[in-house]
Amino acid sequence: MGDEATKALRPDDPLQCPSAPIRSQDGRLFAVNRIEADAFITDYLPRAIPMDDTILAMTGDTSPEFVLRVASRCIEAACVHWSDARCNLVDAVIDDLLPSEVKALPRCAIRRSCRWFAQEGPQICRRCHQVARRERVSNGDGLRAETFVFGLPEARQHEAEHQD
Repeated sequence: MGDEATKALRPDDPLQCPSAPIRSQDGRLFAVNRIEADAFITDYLPRAIPMDDTILAMTGDTSPEFVLRVASRCIEAACVHWSDARCNLVDAVIDDLLPSEVKALPRCAIRRSCRWFAQEGPQICRRCHQVARRERVSNGDGLRAETFVFGLPEARQHEAEHQD
């Protein structure tokens, strides 16, 4: 019996951005980031669940963007990371992060509809657990660019910047 998340997409299924804003209209929580000892850990949920204010409130004083991994419909050309008919953010993740040494892919509730997986295959799944969002930055023309935190040293820096 195959993993449900790796079954082929139907032609009418929209691809999902695995790094969507937490307040996306159709946002679904699929993973939670945390720092434990000297490790940056992503816990994948068995199924993606719709985002709501209750989930946001659970993050407490921690930036929800940093803690929550949310997927929503890939908006393609309307996204600052889209050019040449592809997501360029996934290219940066591939270029900047080393893959985990674990051979088995983590279970992921969105893999079969994930834009990054559709574009890059299993190699992105071995890096995805290192991705976290930071605050939005306006670039003056209404688009919002996102800055991403990669790996433990950057996660520790983000944590220190957001303490009172």
